[in-house]
Amino acid sequence: MSLAAEPQRLPSRNLHGAGAFGIGTACLVANDTIVKLASVDLPIGQLIFVRGWFAVGLVLAVCAWMGVMGQYKRMAEPAVVGRAVVNTFAMFAYIAALIHMPIANVSAITQAIPLAITAASAVILGEKVRARRWSAVAVGFLGVLIIIRPGTGAFNLFAFSALLAVVFVTARDLLTRSANTDTPSILITLASALAVMVASGAYSVFETWAPLETRTLVMLGVAAAFLMLGIHMLIVGVRIAELSVVVPFRYLLVVWAMLSGYLVWGEFPDFWALFGIALIVGSGIYTVRREASLKGSP
Repeated sequence: MSLAAEPQRLPSRNLHGAGAFGIGTACLVANDTIVKLASVDLPIGQLIFVRGWFAVGLVLAVCAWMGVMGQYKRMAEPAVVGRAVVNTFAMFAYIAALIHMPIANVSAITQAIPLAITAASAVILGEKVRARRWSAVAVGFLGVLIIIRPGTGAFNLFAFSALLAVVFVTARDLLTRSANTDTPSILITLASALAVMVASGAYSVFETWAPLETRTLVMLGVAAAFLMLGIHMLIVGVRIAELSVVVPFRYLLVVWAMLSGYLVWGEFPDFWALFGIALIVGSGIYTVRREASLKGSP
C-alpha cells in the first residue's frame, strides 16, 4: 500500500524515516572514524582490501538470505560493471582524503554530491533545472571552495582528492540510474564491493604490508559492519518516508563528523570552514525542498 493511501500514518513514517537517516549517518561517520584510526597502522591499499573482505562477506550473507545469488550474472551488465569501476575510484579518492584531512571537512565536501548530481543531470541527461536550483548549486560549490581555499595552505593534493571523490560518486550515481531496474540492488552493491576488494588487493601488492594485529582486524570488521548498517538505514529511510522530509537529515552526517573530529582528534573547523559547511548544507536542503515543491505543483 502506498504512502498516499495512508495519510494518517504519514507523520509516523516520516518520523521513523528521519530516525533511520539519523542512525544511518551516525553509522557512516563511525565507519570513517574507525578507518581513519586504522590508517595509522596500515597503508591505504591494505586497509581497503582487509575491510573489503569483511564488506563482501556481509553483502554475500545478505544476498544469500534474500535468495538472489541465482541472478549473479546480472552483475556483468555494462551499467553495473561501470558503476563498480567508478565506485572503486571514488573509494580510493575518498579514503585518501579522509586519512589526511579533518574528518568534518571531508564529510562536508562530499555533501556537495547531491548538488553535483543536479548539475550533471541537467548537462548530461538533459533534465530541466530552473534558475533557483542552479543558484543553489552555485552557492553549494562556493561553500566547497571556501572549505578547500585554493591558493592557500588549506588546499593540497588531498583536498583535490576529496573533490575527485565528489566527481566519481556523481558519475557512479548517474550510472546507477541506467542499470536494469530488474537487477536486485543488493547485487549491484555486491559487484561494487567485489571491485573495490579486487582493486585494493592489486594495489596493495606494491605496498609494504604491515602486520595484521587482532585489534586492527576487529576494528576493520566493525567498520565494515557500520558501513553496511549505515547504507541499509539510509535505504530504509528513503523507502518509508517522503524524500523531501528525510533527505535533509542526511546532513546530520556533517554534525556527527564534527563531533567525531573534536572528541577523537581535538579538531574543530575554523570560521571559514564552518561558513563553507553552512553554505553546502543550506543549498542542499533548499535544492531538495525546491525539487519536492516543483514535483508537487500541478
